[in-house]
Amino acid sequence: MARRKQKTSPGFEIEVEHREDGVTRVALSGNSEDSPSARDDVEGVLHQLLSENRHKLLIDTLRLDWFTADVVGALIGDHLRLSDAGGALIFVGLSEETGPLLQQLGVLEFIGHTEGVEEAADWLHEAVQETRDIDPQRLHLKGEKDGGVRVITLRGSLGEKEGKRLIKAVRAQIERGHRSIVLDCQTLLDAAGLPALIKVVQEAQRAEAQVVLATLWGVPGAIVNALGLDGVLPIYASREQAVAALSGSGKKKEKRRKRHD
Repeated sequence: MARRKQKTSPGFEIEVEHREDGVTRVALSGNSEDSPSARDDVEGVLHQLLSENRHKLLIDTLRLDWFTADVVGALIGDHLRLSDAGGALIFVGLSEETGPLLQQLGVLEFIGHTEGVEEAADWLHEAVQETRDIDPQRLHLKGEKDGGVRVITLRGSLGEKEGKRLIKAVRAQIERGHRSIVLDCQTLLDAAGLPALIKVVQEAQRAEAQVVLATLWGVPGAIVNALGLDGVLPIYASREQAVAALSGSGKKKEKRRKRHD
């Protein structure tokens, strides 16, 4: 049986469920504006879970009416600490009110979200396992086709030396005729080689190709946001969104060429 515990303050409630599959579900309900201690309560619960080595956290917002910016800040901080520890955090059940708030704050650019609890649990298992399989000192590149789009998954560390490898790899793809490329950064552990990401995007533009980034979460996403580069680099919240955007862009270009011909 899964163990449950509950923390309640006026107008805001936190329920913790330790599932048998190793995922910890943290359910938020009510309105954090109604509780002056909401931020401290959230931080206290999450810090306790981290101290217990709970590395798969599912933040369930299905019954959450609203949360304030300071509570969001606490979640971001613990997401970064969790990423550093090889864990993962994901939102579930964002409402028509809370979803746009997180989108506006840029949170969904680096913290994932799903509609269902089981879907989120599956994602957490895969994300944590992939992180543990990665040699943190190296950048691992895996290329595959998704429709007419080339997807390159980045895993591990993007330092200066590894950044040069990435630039060469993307150049090679463009030279082979791939004009639409997605760099899936979901399991990228750091962004010390951030200039390499900027360079591959710029080089692609000069070659009349497109390179976009997807799932830039955790520490790399936080660095990009802090430097204001989220307005410079083409970043999508998910691989699927990035592929769909490039697929649509490719069709438009094709139509324009046909009209021109």
